Amino acid sequence: MATGEFGSVREYFDDTLKQSLSTRQMEQAWNALISQTGEFDRVVKTAGATTQGFDVVEVLCATRQGGLVVRTVFDPGLDRLNGLWVAPAQVSAPHHREETPTKTPSFPE
Repeated sequence: MATGEFGSVREYFDDTLKQSLSTRQMEQAWNALISQTGEFDRVVKTAGATTQGFDVVEVLCATRQGGLVVRTVFDPGLDRLNGLWVAPAQVSAPHHREETPTKTPSFPE
Protein backbone atom coordinates (compact mmCIF):
# COMPACT_ATOMS: atom_id res chain seq x y z
CA MET A 1 0.00 0.00 0.00
CA ALA A 2 2.93 2.31 0.67
CA THR A 3 3.68 2.28 -3.06
CA GLY A 4 0.09 3.24 -3.92
CA GLU A 5 -0.72 -0.09 -5.61
CA PHE A 6 -4.11 -0.49 -3.95
CA GLY A 7 -5.57 -2.43 -6.87
CA SER A 8 -2.82 -5.03 -6.54
CA VAL A 9 -3.59 -5.47 -2.85
CA ARG A 10 -7.29 -5.89 -3.65
CA GLU A 11 -6.49 -8.86 -5.88
CA TYR A 12 -5.87 -10.84 -2.66
CA PHE A 13 -9.26 -9.96 -1.11
CA ASP A 14 -12.00 -12.53 -0.71
CA ASP A 15 -15.36 -11.69 -2.32
CA THR A 16 -16.86 -10.24 0.87
CA LEU A 17 -13.95 -7.86 1.46
CA LYS A 18 -13.94 -6.84 -2.22
CA GLN A 19 -17.59 -5.84 -1.88
CA SER A 20 -17.02 -3.85 1.30
CA LEU A 21 -13.73 -2.08 0.47
CA SER A 22 -13.05 -0.42 -2.87
CA THR A 23 -9.69 0.62 -4.26
CA ARG A 24 -10.72 4.26 -3.83
CA GLN A 25 -11.72 3.71 -0.18
CA MET A 26 -8.36 2.05 0.49
CA GLU A 27 -6.50 4.95 -1.11
CA GLN A 28 -8.51 7.56 0.81
CA ALA A 29 -7.99 5.79 4.15
CA TRP A 30 -4.26 5.30 3.54
CA ASN A 31 -3.76 8.93 2.50
CA ALA A 32 -5.69 10.17 5.55
CA LEU A 33 -3.47 8.12 7.87
CA ILE A 34 -0.29 9.19 6.10
CA SER A 35 -1.34 12.83 6.47
CA GLN A 36 -1.50 12.20 10.25
CA THR A 37 1.57 10.02 10.69
CA GLY A 38 3.89 11.07 7.86
CA GLU A 39 5.18 9.05 4.94
CA PHE A 40 5.84 5.33 5.27
CA ASP A 41 9.46 4.60 6.19
CA ARG A 42 9.87 0.87 6.89
CA VAL A 43 8.43 -2.28 8.44
CA VAL A 44 9.62 -2.51 12.06
CA LYS A 45 8.26 -5.93 13.03
CA THR A 46 5.55 -8.46 12.37
CA ALA A 47 3.56 -10.78 14.60
CA GLY A 48 1.14 -13.54 13.69
CA ALA A 49 -1.31 -15.90 15.32
CA THR A 50 -4.08 -18.29 14.35
CA THR A 51 -7.35 -17.33 16.01
CA GLN A 52 -10.69 -19.07 15.51
CA GLY A 53 -9.39 -20.65 12.32
CA PHE A 54 -8.11 -17.40 10.83
CA ASP A 55 -4.49 -16.36 10.38
CA VAL A 56 -3.99 -12.85 11.77
CA VAL A 57 -0.83 -10.92 10.92
CA GLU A 58 0.03 -7.50 12.34
CA VAL A 59 2.74 -5.39 10.79
CA LEU A 60 4.16 -2.47 12.74
CA CYS A 61 5.40 0.20 10.33
CA ALA A 62 7.53 3.25 11.05
CA THR A 63 6.44 6.51 9.46
CA ARG A 64 8.13 9.90 9.44
CA GLN A 65 6.10 11.16 12.42
CA GLY A 66 5.03 8.00 14.21
CA GLY A 67 3.86 4.60 13.13
CA LEU A 68 1.08 2.47 11.72
CA VAL A 69 -0.26 -0.97 12.48
CA VAL A 70 -1.51 -2.94 9.50
CA ARG A 71 -3.61 -5.96 10.50
CA THR A 72 -4.49 -8.58 7.93
CA VAL A 73 -6.81 -11.53 8.45
CA PHE A 74 -6.57 -14.56 6.17
CA ASP A 75 -8.82 -17.55 5.74
CA PRO A 76 -6.18 -20.28 5.37
CA GLY A 77 -8.55 -22.50 3.40
CA LEU A 78 -8.94 -19.86 0.70
CA ASP A 79 -5.54 -18.12 0.88
CA ARG A 80 -7.45 -14.85 0.61
CA LEU A 81 -7.53 -11.72 2.73
CA ASN A 82 -10.86 -11.40 4.49
CA GLY A 83 -9.89 -8.57 6.82
CA LEU A 84 -7.70 -5.50 6.50
CA TRP A 85 -7.30 -2.69 8.97
CA VAL A 86 -4.74 0.12 9.21
CA ALA A 87 -4.44 2.56 12.12
CA PRO A 88 -1.94 4.76 13.91
CA ALA A 89 0.29 2.47 16.00
CA GLN A 90 -1.10 3.53 19.39
CA VAL A 91 -4.67 2.45 18.47
CA SER A 92 -5.93 -1.08 19.08
CA ALA A 93 -7.19 -2.46 15.77
CA PRO A 94 -10.63 -4.15 15.50
CA HIS A 95 -11.18 -7.12 13.20
CA HIS A 96 -13.04 -6.91 9.90
CA ARG A 97 -15.15 -10.00 10.59
CA GLU A 98 -17.75 -10.15 13.33
CA GLU A 99 -15.96 -13.10 14.93
CA THR A 100 -13.77 -11.61 17.62
CA PRO A 101 -10.61 -13.59 18.24
CA THR A 102 -9.91 -14.61 21.79
CA LYS A 103 -6.23 -13.76 21.42
CA THR A 104 -4.92 -10.74 19.52
CA PRO A 105 -1.28 -10.63 18.49
CA SER A 106 0.60 -7.69 19.93
CA PHE A 107 4.04 -6.22 19.79
CA PRO A 108 6.19 -6.45 22.93
CA GLU A 109 7.75 -3.19 24.07
